[in-house]
Amino acid sequence: MKPPSLAKFYDQLQDHDWTFEYSDDHSVWRRGISELAAIKEVLKLGGEKYEKLFQAWSDYAWGRCKDKPKKPTTRKVKVQ
Repeated sequence: MKPPSLAKFYDQLQDHDWTFEYSDDHSVWRRGISELAAIKEVLKLGGEKYEKLFQAWSDYAWGRCKDKPKKPTTRKVKVQ
């Protein structure tokens, strides 16, 4: 199995509820657990770039860094 593009993984991290564990709503907690499991699967497949992007989002989400990570671009080069 192949990991999603870095841009799609960025979207996945951006959409993730990083504070789900603090919710009193069990459905929010379950969804957060499911999202985190999917993120961990991508990390197993993705390699160092994926790990760095995850760490950057984690730092931003938890206030360890004030700058939001930049979304990776998916440029395709046309060969002539």
